Amino acid sequence: QQKFNSGSDFFASGNEPASWTLDIDFDKNFSFSASDGISLGTYAVKGTEKETETIYETATKAGKLEIRIFKENCNNSKEKKVTVNIAGKNYTGCGKYLYNNLLNDTWILQKIGSQVLNEKMFTKGLPRMQFDLTAGTMSGHNGCNTMGGSISVEGSRIRFGPLMQTEMYCSDNNPLAEKIIGEKISGQAASYYFQNGKLYLYLADDSILEFTKDSH
Repeated sequence: QQKFNSGSDFFASGNEPASWTLDIDFDKNFSFSASDGISLGTYAVKGTEKETETIYETATKAGKLEIRIFKENCNNSKEKKVTVNIAGKNYTGCGKYLYNNLLNDTWILQKIGSQVLNEKMFTKGLPRMQFDLTAGTMSGHNGCNTMGGSISVEGSRIRFGPLMQTEMYCSDNNPLAEKIIGEKISGQAASYYFQNGKLYLYLADDSILEFTKDSH
């Protein structure tokens, strides 16, 4: 949590072929240091998503840097297998995505962009999302239909798997939340941040959802 608060989204370390650490802020920079004398910092670059890994490649003063974060777990832990290749020298180890623990709660949707929502717009009341970061799941409802699916939290970004939703028809339900959850959240990634105790999801189309914590 301390590392996340200081701006780190992903932290990895290893002992092959020398002890090393890697700090990643996906929006700002990569920082690598090894006991064999290699130490470098570089601006963050966008990763290339593959089926089995995400690859980050950039040029540095020490030579070409290639970071691979694999989807497979490392040594029977929840950490991910990581390789760092610098100018042909390969370092191997394990790493984990960091996140804000405040996310691990139930959140009620209050605003979509500038539109303030109220319970009367929805059959079941205001839409809600419950994040379980240990299980890697999100559950809740969109005001009408129950929904749920897998999530992975990568620093200040939530990657949503395809969300399963029941298909009840609610004649008096506001379709806006249902449309956003189905098209902009399911199977998509969203940035998140907290301000004044509220959770904000920043979606790929630049729209913002505002949530308050469930007080029950």
